[in-house]
Amino acid sequence: MVMKVMDSLTQDQLNWLNQWDLEIEIHHFLVAITHPSYHAIDPNATDYERYEFLGDSVLDLLAAELLFKSKGALSEGEMTRGRTKLVKNEHLAESYDFLHLQDIIITATHYTPTMKDKANFVEALFGALFLSKGYATCKTLWGKINQHIDFPLGKTTISEDHLHPKIRDRKNDIETLYGDLELIPKDPITTLQELCLKNKKPLPKYKLIRRRGPDHQPQFAYQVTVTPFQKILNEDIVAIGRGNSKQKAKFAAAAKLCEMIYLPYISQ
Repeated sequence: MVMKVMDSLTQDQLNWLNQWDLEIEIHHFLVAITHPSYHAIDPNATDYERYEFLGDSVLDLLAAELLFKSKGALSEGEMTRGRTKLVKNEHLAESYDFLHLQDIIITATHYTPTMKDKANFVEALFGALFLSKGYATCKTLWGKINQHIDFPLGKTTISEDHLHPKIRDRKNDIETLYGDLELIPKDPITTLQELCLKNKKPLPKYKLIRRRGPDHQPQFAYQVTVTPFQKILNEDIVAIGRGNSKQKAKFAAAAKLCEMIYLPYISQ
């Protein structure tokens, strides 16, 4: 348990440390949870920025280790993109909310953290924890977070139920082709485009086929058409995707077509 230092910590901060069973040097902890806006109250206060810099590297390593040891033996490219997703602001902000850091941070009065601020607090916390107790303790807290937050770890698993009927029996040929082309899974729109470029086929064609709903709540449907192969299946393959924006509808259409041709991609 954490030793009580009531002249340095508020009761909420002390309770938080005890809740997460974190042993951390009080000075490092207080700096890590101090936002630059607090300078308006105390110009001499030390904020989290240097700790954020260190914590960013710690989280990169934690994410890299998690991906390296994940099931499926991800490639270098897949691990690189997976690490980017794991430490992006959106997901670190989820960690901030999960840890209830809002209850203990030190900011200017009535200040509301942005998503970037939330990510910075998490990075700073891991920087402070690394300075106090080292990598193993950081890994323990990281593990607790990952048990409760569903982070994306790599390429989308494609069900055979989604395959184009004429491709279902040619999976081995398809996988060999993708390997020869050295395709690296990315978002479905980019992945599909790179398949066509590397296979010297026309680029995918997207067409808006439907727009419904009022202006404040529209629904779009996009059709994507591609002829990605020659020997395996020399015909157009078509998929339709829907979404509440044109980009989301295109993304959905491309993702559906990738699944039809057994083409791995990274989901958002």
